[in-house]
Amino acid sequence: MGDMAGGLLGRGKEVDMLGNFLELQFLLPFARGDVFREVVSSQAPIGIEKKKVMIRVLKSVHNSSPIDALEVGCIREMAFHSVGGRTVSEVIKLEQDWMIKWQELETTVGINAKMIGIGRHKPTFAVYLEDAPAGTRVRVRYEFYRVETRGLCGSRLENNFPAAIATTLDKTLRDSWTTDMLKRGYQHWGIPPPQI
Repeated sequence: MGDMAGGLLGRGKEVDMLGNFLELQFLLPFARGDVFREVVSSQAPIGIEKKKVMIRVLKSVHNSSPIDALEVGCIREMAFHSVGGRTVSEVIKLEQDWMIKWQELETTVGINAKMIGIGRHKPTFAVYLEDAPAGTRVRVRYEFYRVETRGLCGSRLENNFPAAIATTLDKTLRDSWTTDMLKRGYQHWGIPPPQI
């Protein structure tokens, strides 16, 4: 897949009980351990603009303060100033330097598309990292039962994400994560970075 940019929409057995997923893949020109450190940052995770989002850890496993990195059982609230509302999620799986998986506990974010779970199976979001010759291969995966979108005049439509979202979101994530890594002082591995 060249630079690993690309989105994938799916449906089927590989998704545990939820039935649908959106997966984005891209390559970051930075060491996997460095990318992971920024992904699990408790107060300033990669790709999140602190001016637009307020982050607060609601529950820590070891009740230490301040919390530098997340761990399984941590619950985090993200309040979005630009779109309104908040999302509360819990870390349900974490493998040091390789992956983190969140389960959405509640959301009141006022955007036009909302992932919906089924029964006790809530939507999930995961980041998987792998070593690559020129840095780190990143897979960002959303799992859900359905997506609820608002149509014209506020009517509710229920459908999957359009494929166009998958193909543009991966480039947006790749560029913003690369920019964040550079701003945080990490060394670039030779792939041309986006303009800052």
